[in-house]
Amino acid sequence: TPFRVPFLSNSTEAKLDPKSIEQKRHFIQQSRSTVSTVSLSDEVSKKIQDSFVTLCSTLDKKVDKAAYLNEMLIMSRLVASSSGSGVVEFEHWEHAVRMSAANTSAMSAWRSQHV
Repeated sequence: TPFRVPFLSNSTEAKLDPKSIEQKRHFIQQSRSTVSTVSLSDEVSKKIQDSFVTLCSTLDKKVDKAAYLNEMLIMSRLVASSSGSGVVEFEHWEHAVRMSAANTSAMSAWRSQHV
């Protein structure tokens, strides 16, 4: 599932400047390369499990929950890595969940406009 990663930009970076695009590309590549080194503590893992159980009750029955959990854990690690953290915090998980919900909502809206 593709994710849109929002960038907070100030007014000077809002332009589609090739240098700015290259800097963002470098930032994403650097975050992706360090994502495998991001760890997950047992305490945070337990909180994530509890959150995921609650989240599953809202998911469509057709969703492959194991694949979705894996996707969300990868996103959590990527959020942590892009924040400069070597450890996933529960806030990173929550951010990944919000991103997923925003992506799902945007895709649903797009599909409804293009039917």
